[in-house]
This record gives sequence, structure tokens and C-alpha cells, in this order.
Amino acid sequence: MNREVFIIGGGKSLDGYDFNRLKDKDTIAVNVSALDVPNPTYCITADSSIFRRVQEGYFKDVNTTWVLVTNPEHCSMKFRDGKFVHKNGFVYNLFCMNMVIRNAGVEGIGFTFSDFRTGYNSGFCALQLAVLLGYDVIHLLGFDLIGTHYHKHYSPNQQIAVKTFEKFYKNFVLALNILKDQTNIKVISHSPVSRLNRIIPYERL
Repeated sequence: MNREVFIIGGGKSLDGYDFNRLKDKDTIAVNVSALDVPNPTYCITADSSIFRRVQEGYFKDVNTTWVLVTNPEHCSMKFRDGKFVHKNGFVYNLFCMNMVIRNAGVEGIGFTFSDFRTGYNSGFCALQLAVLLGYDVIHLLGFDLIGTHYHKHYSPNQQIAVKTFEKFYKNFVLALNILKDQTNIKVISHSPVSRLNRIIPYERL
């Protein structure tokens, strides 16, 4: 029997979605979508601001396994003297996370945890995690790669630039083509507006 997982991103296509439909599914919530998915199986982030929110209790009511993807030279926090420190001096507590994965690179897709790829964003990290956890069918929700988020948990200046989305898209294309050529993993888009619908099947939820 195929093992299926639903990965929940932040795209605008999730406006009005009934997240309770996922309550009996294996799920990986990306960043702030952790607040909407009922008891997500995993929540994942590669974002230092989300890491800090976890530490400060922003997600205290979320029952999940938190996964942090990072490396000692993260763009906004460096690992020095046994601790991660933000450039503004904030000290992160790794014990807030259940699993810490050191990324090995950006492009492509890894098939071992020691070869974990990030694609430069947390949503891609969720896809990489799903592959490594052995899921055969991976459902992508809210992976629009255009526009704004469905939620209001980010400030306006945290909206993603078009050129950044372009970088994300190229990394997804490379990884999805590798999965298509080298594995039997099926990746399905459930966003009617996703740019990924050009290379993977779209199915209406």
C-alpha cells in the first residue's frame, strides 16, 4: 500500500480551505501553516524567524514534531561556541526543536539525510523530508509559487519577491524531474494556480 503525505505550504490558493479535512492524514506543515493543520505529523522550517517563534511559544498549542533545517553558516544565525546566535544577538535554543537536520546543499534532491537539499525555502525542505521518510505519494497544497500567503501571520515586508519565486521554481523543477526519472514517487499538485502544474499532475481536492 502506498504511503501518502500532505504537505501544506502558504500559497493564496488555500484561502477558505477546510484544514479539518486533513485531520486523519499524515501531514507536513510548512512554517506558519502549522497553526491551521490539525495536529500535523511534522512541522518544518528553515527560517530563523519561525525558529524564534517556536522558542517564544507562538506555536505552543501545536502538537507536532518540529523539524529545523539549517547549517552552521545560516544567513541570519551562526553556530558559534555551541549555540546559534542571530545577527542581532538573539540566542536560539535547539531543544525547542525535535529534529535538527544539517543541510548538505541547495539544488537537486537527496536520498539520504546526510545529503539533505533545501531549494532555498522551507516548502522545498518539506518535499525533501517527505522523500527521505519514504512516502510514495506526496500531495502539495498551497505551493503556488506566485503572489502572497493565504494567512496574515507575516508582516507586509515579508512578502516574497518575484525573482525569489523564480529561484524557488527552478529548484523545484530540477528536483521533481529527478524524482520522476529516478524514483516511483508520485508528486501531485492541488493548487489550481501553481506553476508546478506544468511538470506534475494537478488534481482538485
